[in-house]
Amino acid sequence: ISTLSYDQWNLLSTLVYSFDEYSRYSLVEQFIEDQNTLPVKLRFKHSIVTDFFTSIMSRIQLVYEKHRDILSLSH
Repeated sequence: ISTLSYDQWNLLSTLVYSFDEYSRYSLVEQFIEDQNTLPVKLRFKHSIVTDFFTSIMSRIQLVYEKHRDILSLSH
C-alpha cells in the first residue's frame, strides 16, 4: 500500500518522464564510448569530463525548473 496519493503518483511519474527526457542517459553512454575510443593518454581529461557533467547538470536542472509542482510531493 502506497502512502502517496493518486495526484502525487502522477507528479512523480511526470518527474521521472521529464528526467528521462532531459537527462539523456544515452548521452552519458555515448560520451563514455567516445572517450574509450581515444588513446589512453587522452581519455577522460579533467576539463572534458567537467564540461560534460556541467552540461548534464544543467539539463537535470531543467527538469526541476519545468516541474516546480514536484515540490508538492513533500507535502
